[in-house]
Amino acid sequence: MAAFENAREHAVEALRSAERAEAAAREEERKHREEAAKQSGGGDHPDLTSEEERLLYSMGGPDLVQEYREGLAGANKSILQFLKEVGAEVLLEVTGINDLKKCFGEGNIASCVWTVVNAASLVLIIAKLPSVAAAIGRVIGGVAKFLEGTSWGRRILENGRRVIGEARVACSLTMGTAGNSHLFATASANPTCPRFSVDSNGEIVDLVTPKGRIELPKNLDGGTAQEVGNRIWGGHGPKIPRELIGKRGPEELRRAATKQDAQRLQDFYRWVEINMPNNPTAPSRVKLCQEVIDAWGG
Repeated sequence: MAAFENAREHAVEALRSAERAEAAAREEERKHREEAAKQSGGGDHPDLTSEEERLLYSMGGPDLVQEYREGLAGANKSILQFLKEVGAEVLLEVTGINDLKKCFGEGNIASCVWTVVNAASLVLIIAKLPSVAAAIGRVIGGVAKFLEGTSWGRRILENGRRVIGEARVACSLTMGTAGNSHLFATASANPTCPRFSVDSNGEIVDLVTPKGRIELPKNLDGGTAQEVGNRIWGGHGPKIPRELIGKRGPEELRRAATKQDAQRLQDFYRWVEINMPNNPTAPSRVKLCQEVIDAWGG
């Protein structure tokens, strides 16, 4: 009997612990949404100055500048822009933007929006009820992605500002050209600042390292480095989605490139990763090349 009572008490306590954990998770999610909603007013983050862009470029190349601009667009997207994007402007006809913004910080957004809408003019609601209901559905379907995008954008901007600050301290920077199709970033006064050049497509094609100049292979068995590379990173060019990693099977990966081509590209982007630690795409390229290598048997 005592053993049964102990088991029952343990079971009850385990259930209570699970309920407390669930409640804590819901509260954490609510706080996250509330904070994200507070900071998603849009238009608060200024664009890069020409000097800041050069400093950012010097530390991570064109990929880092591109990532910063995408982060800027995400961080500056307002709730009004989101409503227009998902086709939910009708909600603004029956309630105000401030009321909707408050709802974006709630755990149950649908319930909050319906409460706000019900407080509006009954005549307006009756006339627009089907459109309002559809709009609320679209908001619910897209709000998580919207809030994640603004949060991600702010993190990218914070990192970019940190990198710019480091570049101001570390680099004596000059920018020039090396031929019509190449830009060259050099920090001759400080060897810790990467030196590299890019082609007309914004692709890094060589960099100066303590081991000497490392060049992107110009021609591979499967075509040019750009052609083979685009097949490996899914045709996305300089912008490589991290989500692509682990999403393709061995057969598809083998169609992308030979083992030898993947190894040669991987060698180059490992150098980029080592010498340009702020470059946001080199780590993904190294991993994607490794997937191709593994698909051929390692």
